[in-house]
Amino acid sequence: MKMTPSVTIEEMREDDFGDVIRIDHLAFRSYNLPPRTRKNIAYAYSVNPAGCFTAKHDDSTVGFIFSRTWGSIGWLGTFGVDEAYRGAGIGKRLLRAARAGLQENERCPVIGLETPAESGYNIGFYRRAGFRIITPTLIVEKEITDAREGCQEIVPPAAGWRR
Repeated sequence: MKMTPSVTIEEMREDDFGDVIRIDHLAFRSYNLPPRTRKNIAYAYSVNPAGCFTAKHDDSTVGFIFSRTWGSIGWLGTFGVDEAYRGAGIGKRLLRAARAGLQENERCPVIGLETPAESGYNIGFYRRAGFRIITPTLIVEKEITDAREGCQEIVPPAAGWRR
């Protein structure tokens, strides 16, 4: 494990979005998905601003996590850590901050998340954090070729989803 740099975990602010987009793009580039936009990040943040956190080192954002609630279910959204800071426990600290916020006052007796089935690293990380694997979820989509058939612009329903 790398030596842990002096990092603070803070509630995310709108002025962190640029760094979050940069880290997100680097963290998810191997999945061949289009990068999340500022609008995607702003939406994920707007759902639960108090549940979104950043990791800061020398005033630079080096990691982020989104979370939200659906009734009594807590949901951890997208999160990532700058490659230069991985292996230093920052992801664990971000996860801990989001979980603590969701469990505050026993609002969320269950916390869930999604991760790609092909991501052994992610699965191991979450299992070590105490999560268990349940039935996989399938993503079902439909291409909309006629704007009258659907909406003109898709706004993601969850922090981790994007087209």
